[in-house]
Amino acid sequence: MRNRKTYVLGAVVLALTMAAVGTAAVLHGHSHASPKSCTIFTVSFGDKAFFGNNEDYINPETRYWVVPAGYGHYGAVYFGFDDMHPQGGINEKGLAYDWNGLPEAPLNDAPGLPIWPMDAGKYILSTCATVEEVIETAQRYSWGSGLGAQCQFADATGDAVVISAGADGELAFTRKPKGDGFLVSTNFNLATVSPSAARCWRYNRATSLLSEIDSEDALTVGYVTSILDATHQQGAAVNTVYSTVYDLRNGIIYLYHWHRFDDVVVLNVAEEVAGESKVVRIADLFPEDTVQDAENEYLRLQGIRTPWKPVAWVWAGLTIAALAFAFFDLARRRPMPLRPALAWGLVVLAFGPLGLAAYFICVPRRQQAAVPAWKHALGAAAFSAAGCALVWYVAVALASSTDALTPTHILIATYAVPFFVGLFAFRALWVMPRLGKNYVRALRWSVLTELASVSLASAGMYPVAWLLADLWFPLALDLSSPLAWFLVVLAALAGWLAVYPLNLWMARRRIVSQPLLITAGEGPGEPTLPTFRRIWFALLLSVALFVASLALTILYIAG
Repeated sequence: MRNRKTYVLGAVVLALTMAAVGTAAVLHGHSHASPKSCTIFTVSFGDKAFFGNNEDYINPETRYWVVPAGYGHYGAVYFGFDDMHPQGGINEKGLAYDWNGLPEAPLNDAPGLPIWPMDAGKYILSTCATVEEVIETAQRYSWGSGLGAQCQFADATGDAVVISAGADGELAFTRKPKGDGFLVSTNFNLATVSPSAARCWRYNRATSLLSEIDSEDALTVGYVTSILDATHQQGAAVNTVYSTVYDLRNGIIYLYHWHRFDDVVVLNVAEEVAGESKVVRIADLFPEDTVQDAENEYLRLQGIRTPWKPVAWVWAGLTIAALAFAFFDLARRRPMPLRPALAWGLVVLAFGPLGLAAYFICVPRRQQAAVPAWKHALGAAAFSAAGCALVWYVAVALASSTDALTPTHILIATYAVPFFVGLFAFRALWVMPRLGKNYVRALRWSVLTELASVSLASAGMYPVAWLLADLWFPLALDLSSPLAWFLVVLAALAGWLAVYPLNLWMARRRIVSQPLLITAGEGPGEPTLPTFRRIWFALLLSVALFVASLALTILYIAG
């Protein structure tokens, strides 16, 4: 018996440790993974040279602005957002650029080199005409202590270079092959990561399509646009908000709004820079139906136009009504001890009408009436899941108030805290009457059942919570939205279902826990204590299910 107990406890500890380490590693890696934004390429064949860019982000307020030519600087057309920080552009000499987001990479100190007098891309476009001049200029200035991006430049000859932080901490210059060919950059550092290691589907797709160009006639604006279409992104967290194709030799810009590639606006660089300075909202250049279609998609993806928000409001109203009715019934029609009454109040608060229905199903009209095991289990499972939901509400509030949230914090807030709160504040108190009011002994007898209960509840809650968070809050959790509260409700319902079999199993075996007390009624037979010998298999199974659920959640997050 002692050996089996040791082996099982060792397996439980090992499984939980692996789950914690795996979650921390994957989520940490995910939080520092390459941004899923922007596909850039330069391609030339014969007398043709094009520069293509998908600007992938979520801000719909996109702009283009013109800086006319002047004494000592070239005129240029820039593209970006309403913060007027240029994301890319092209100058009158046919030199173009755009940025890929990357994880921050360190750069060595550059003593004696001046800092850039303005944004690096803007300064280069105003003073350079060729890629060779770009490289020379880039080496004359300090890029700071780190670089969280790489920048691709291309000129009218079809020459191109990607500037990024090298593995040695120096600037790295990845060149396009001379003559016919192409250079693609997405969101891995071309200087330090091989394409096969990066496994970027956009890079692979663009490379495959560009490789099919075998003649000058095959290189057309339409074909370049089709590559942008094939690599565009649309989803809750990132969208291709605009796309540009620069005909580098002829100084023509083909502009597309929000991956709507059937509508194009054509701009002539020479004509633009010959006029006055101006700032234009990109959406204003396109037909109303194109803009409206894009806006509807944006609002839908951000949860602003979603049928779930009215449902959440209705559910909130029903929860308030259910809670008021439950307290009225507890006070007037079904008086019971304080602890069970508060427990049912928590259940109704967490689950609204469903919690109220469980209350009427589980609590007998007469306090001494026998209660079937399945009713004990239904009430106990509801209470366990409601306790987790309460802790999750606090965790959500704390998470939204800090920028320093780590995977360790997430595990502590959503698994460790519910376990310790449930153990010290609830479950041990339920077991105490059977142990002669000895709280320390109650803790010892309760730890295994609480671990199994929290593991199963979490197994149900984790995947549902992450899925809904990704669907409703792709950028950041909004506590002012009823969907934030409703998210926890739906996750807790999944936890309720997941933990019910454990409580039914305990209730049928008369193991002392909430099942024997929350319903304010007793079943046949004498209750027994939750010994290791009685619940070791249930404990091991619950932890295994939790680890499996956590693994699936990690795969979803990382995917």
